[in-house]
Amino acid sequence: MIRLSTTQMYNNSMNSMLQSNSRVNNVNNQMGTGKRVLTPADDPVAAAQTLNSKTRMAIVEQYNRNTDFGDKNLSLTESVLDQTETALISLKERAIQLGSDQWSDEQIKASGVEVKEMLNHLQGLLNTRNESGEYIFAGSQAEQKAYDGNFFKGDTVEREAQVADDTFIKMLTSGARVFENLEIGADKLKPTYDPNKVIPDPDVASNFTPDATVDTNFTDAPANTVVDPAKFIETPAGSGIYAVDPAYVGADPGTVVLDPAKFKETEAGSGIFVVDETYAGANPGVMKPDPSNLGFTNDPAQYGEDGAYPNNMLGVLQHLVDATGNGNPAGPVNKEAIRNAIQNIDVAFEQVSQSRSQIGARQNTLSAVKESNTDFKDFAKQSISDLEDLDYSEAYIRLQTSMLSYQAGMQVSGKVSSLSLFDYI
Repeated sequence: MIRLSTTQMYNNSMNSMLQSNSRVNNVNNQMGTGKRVLTPADDPVAAAQTLNSKTRMAIVEQYNRNTDFGDKNLSLTESVLDQTETALISLKERAIQLGSDQWSDEQIKASGVEVKEMLNHLQGLLNTRNESGEYIFAGSQAEQKAYDGNFFKGDTVEREAQVADDTFIKMLTSGARVFENLEIGADKLKPTYDPNKVIPDPDVASNFTPDATVDTNFTDAPANTVVDPAKFIETPAGSGIYAVDPAYVGADPGTVVLDPAKFKETEAGSGIFVVDETYAGANPGVMKPDPSNLGFTNDPAQYGEDGAYPNNMLGVLQHLVDATGNGNPAGPVNKEAIRNAIQNIDVAFEQVSQSRSQIGARQNTLSAVKESNTDFKDFAKQSISDLEDLDYSEAYIRLQTSMLSYQAGMQVSGKVSSLSLFDYI
């Protein structure tokens, strides 16, 4: 036989009533929030699955932010390349006009000013910055200009963004890919320098002898038969070919000639000289570009007024500007170089076009990835909804049941609390 004290009956009644009240409050909270799972205790399995889905959704949302940022950069880059292609087409049309024999040198030089302005425009275009202030063609050196004049100052690194678990997209394109290292070989498109330059030909001995019309070059002037040894040396001995003595520090003796011990003609009959590789003395003072390095080069040491152009799109256009006589300093018009520039521009245009196609492919990939990420988010939201969202019909029934239980408990508690063993004594 179980014996219950008055206190025990009272406590049991109160606990039952509090539990009923808790169930009513819990259903009310569920209906207020629209969520079935408010704490892990409500449904541990559903709570764990929901947490995993929400964590995954946060990662996918970051992927989408990367996708949006990459798409903005690629769209900006594509726009710049579109403008570049338009400018190149216009420049090619102008080069075709200027290369025509119908144009005089004066007309070419006047019209070439527009070509120079377009080059300046493209120099600025290649230093375009994105919304973050980064130079889009500078590679990883995005804080500094991609181009200083015609020269590339960035690097080949193209920064990537992760847009899916195993997908990385290059969101910035280096100018090294788009504008540098043009496929311009020795058999095509090398610029033609001024053909009127007069340079001594080493095949003709008289080109190396002191100028007979300058009396001060001889010790028996005006007979001009004995070379002044203070000014000239014979190189090599017995050859009858003279060059200015390196030790001579006086006034210009009249004819500056090349010392065959120091210089060589790089192509027979070309009249273009370079320092002989075997020469180990001081700078000989006179040097002309090597034809093998004329044209377009990737070696900055070759750049210079009489040297090569940088092997990039801007170098190609600078070549065209110089050929119109609008270089710095201004030079003669060179129609052959203008005609060569037409092909140069084609090469530059093709490389820009290929890079633009690659950007288009990246944009297509981003679009596909973003669509996939969006589909996953929709699936995850539905999954979370299935796990934690409240069925209001079922909740309403539970609410009514809980309230009835609570009300009954209160009535029972009132009856129990009024009972006492003293009533039966």
